[in-house]
This record gives sequence, C-alpha cells and structure tokens, in this order.
Amino acid sequence: MSGLQPMLLTLLKTISCWMTCTHTSYTFLLVHTTELVPSPGGKIHMVLDTVGHGVAFFFFKNWVTGLYFIWHANKYFWRPVKIPPTLAYIVDVGEMFVWQTLCYSFGDLKLFLSALIVYASFWCFRLFYKGKTVDMLRNANGGDYCNFYKSG
Repeated sequence: MSGLQPMLLTLLKTISCWMTCTHTSYTFLLVHTTELVPSPGGKIHMVLDTVGHGVAFFFFKNWVTGLYFIWHANKYFWRPVKIPPTLAYIVDVGEMFVWQTLCYSFGDLKLFLSALIVYASFWCFRLFYKGKTVDMLRNANGGDYCNFYKSG
C-alpha cells in the first residue's frame, strides 16, 4: 500500500490545483466548468471533484472533505432530490475554500500555475474563438450542471 500513497498524494495535489481554479472561477462568475471544457472533460471534472474529496479524506481524515465526498456523490451521481440553487451555491463557496486550503498547503506554485494556464485557455477558447459571452456560458443547460452528467 505504501507505493500507492505517493501516487495518490500527487493525484490529490494535481486535483486540488485544478479544483482551486475551477471553483474560484465559479464562485465569482457562476460559469460551470462543464460549459468550458470540451466533452468528456465536464464528466471527468465531476468525477475528479468527487474522488478528490475522497482521497483527501483518506489522507487527512478531515470530516469536511468526507462530507464533501458524500455531497458530490449525491449531487452528481445519485441525485435523490433537487438541490435548491442557493444551497448549492453556499456549499460550493465553502468547497472553494476547502480546495484552496488543500492546494495552498501543498505549496506547489508551478503545479498551480500550470492548472491556471490550462483553465484560462479554456476560457479564452470559449470567449474569443467560439464567441460566447459569460452570460451565454452561465445560462447554458438552464444553468444546471448536474443535468450535464445525467444527459450524456
């Protein structure tokens, strides 16, 4: 098992840098990552968001990351009830702080900047090449990114 732990920790570092970029952007612009990245990137993002919290719980035994793992499993995959948008946003803002704390605690500036450049390139592609506006991206699929997972 000890050979698996360094690989999982590297995976968690990478996921935390990516999720810091995506969740911070969402908090301020309300555009879901599923609207920026090409298919199947949105589904991969949602799976990694869920797995990342599970791996963080595995390493740090932090109950907040465990709760976010359960939250995402319900929100993306099981979806027993419709989640009110205000509640989802409040939880997502908290999640942004969880990802930022993880990412910054690792202190890997090069990895963070790499994730930021990749994420910014998706923004540039959608805005400048595809001619989308932030409003168009924000309201795609009725603004409900959970439907993206269910429909594909």
